[in-house]
Amino acid sequence: TKNKRKHPQRVEYKKYCKFCNKHTAHKETR
Repeated sequence: TKNKRKHPQRVEYKKYCKFCNKHTAHKETR
């Protein structure tokens, strides 16, 4: 995503959420 340039340490990816029972965008701050 374009946000990688502004936030290199933040990675946004789509992952299946078992709790939401749907695919949602998760942000990793590791």
